[in-house]
Amino acid sequence: MQFRGRIPALVLGVLALVSSVAANAHDRALVVGVNEYPNIVSGGRPGGANLSGAVPDAETFVKLLVDVLKFEPGNIRLLTNEQATNANILDGFKDWLTTGSHPGDRVVFYFAGHGATAVVEDALANKRLTSTIVPSDAQGDLDRPGAQILGMIEGKTIGALLAKLIGRHVMVVADSCQSGSVTRGLTNSSAGGARARTISEHIPVGMDPGDITRGIQIEAKTDNRLLDVDAIQSGPSDLEVWSAATIQQVTFDLPDGSGGIFTQSFAQGLRDKKAAHAPGGEVTAGNLLQYVRDQANEFCKTQPGCRAGLTPELLAPASYLTSVLNPFGGPRAPAAPTEPQIAYDATNLFTHRNDFPLTAEILPSSRVRKGETVKFRVTSGAPGTLLVIDIGPDGNPIQIFPNRRSEQTNKNGHIRSDAPLTIPDASYGFVFTATHPGPGKLLVLVAEEGVELSKLLASNLNFKPMSNPGAIIREIAEKLNTPKITPDLSVPNGSRHWAFVTLPYEVLPFAPAQEGRP
Repeated sequence: MQFRGRIPALVLGVLALVSSVAANAHDRALVVGVNEYPNIVSGGRPGGANLSGAVPDAETFVKLLVDVLKFEPGNIRLLTNEQATNANILDGFKDWLTTGSHPGDRVVFYFAGHGATAVVEDALANKRLTSTIVPSDAQGDLDRPGAQILGMIEGKTIGALLAKLIGRHVMVVADSCQSGSVTRGLTNSSAGGARARTISEHIPVGMDPGDITRGIQIEAKTDNRLLDVDAIQSGPSDLEVWSAATIQQVTFDLPDGSGGIFTQSFAQGLRDKKAAHAPGGEVTAGNLLQYVRDQANEFCKTQPGCRAGLTPELLAPASYLTSVLNPFGGPRAPAAPTEPQIAYDATNLFTHRNDFPLTAEILPSSRVRKGETVKFRVTSGAPGTLLVIDIGPDGNPIQIFPNRRSEQTNKNGHIRSDAPLTIPDASYGFVFTATHPGPGKLLVLVAEEGVELSKLLASNLNFKPMSNPGAIIREIAEKLNTPKITPDLSVPNGSRHWAFVTLPYEVLPFAPAQEGRP
């Protein structure tokens, strides 16, 4: 399998498998949860780095696999605490997941527990940073500066094992820290009652504090994922990777020990359909990603140690975001929507808890008659790139901003903060006139500055029906959902900010006195 672009083709499955096929499949899941680390010394005592929520998370995920994703209980191997050793995890990958499954089967690896950033040396004695997961039998003394922790599993090892799952539909879920933070001193791990799931919160494992340089800080902040999915050039027919946090961020147990915010919200969003865009609707991958991000963001506001933010991440192609998560083999296309497909896709992909105020108006009213002059007015609470799509009663989506006139007047598709923008204004030299009677909808998106959309929108500036609108919407969603990874040490990594609103309207027929007008 060859990957293209920044994010590889990572999907659980492109085609839905019928239940008869699923019943005969050799689906396999390896689920790992580690609370107890008896051989790691922290705070002067063995077990000082123990967690409380990782095992409950693993148990929650097992139940999700059975109840929602329709795995047979006998096809799930659960390793917790003393069972979750380095050898058992690696053997589980080799013997249970790889040998025990066949091409076309679903394979899931889930890990909840400590993650770490560690210093390793290559054959030439050059030092580099790597991200790891920490099995229960890892050992070392965190109280000693520069001490090594033995027995951790590097991300590149997991990647090499994934590459052997040829032809499988693979999902990886990591509820552990992707990288410890070396750019700032966080508060104590247990601040606010929530323990961070990392043993390298302040400095990388194996590094003396005096050896930390700006280059090491930037490397830890920008280039230290647990899985380098771009390096997996063959193996799974498709692969999706969910992680509880992005690079440099730390994840937390819930204060009551019932689990972690990521896994518990992931399960609620999918099992209870809390992530569905509409009540009773089905859950798409994009819905679920936004739901777990919203829940993580709200949780992070309550935790003094969460200064770097908490941004769950999904590595998957843009097309996966609109797919319904399907119990039998992964995503499938949603049922035929009751509105134009682009409106359905955009609403599902862009609707979230808006990051700033955004309003849209149709002037003179959202109910206008055929032949009337129409204007649109947008007000944003933050500056950014504005996209306005009109889906008229004929169902054709037309990009009305940016447009050829706005580009000519150097507006470049941008909107200023708290400065109402009228389309068209007096500088356009033309007006919009309502044409086809019937219901329509306006889609309005403002993406924060720094999200580059101009190339995507450049082919639809002439007020004609959009070419390939679905692909454009999905590519925009991909850009919005890609976390901000910046080398600026003063700016935490995190999620993109945007706001989205829809505005329904209706074009009425000519008034009786107007009948017969052209």
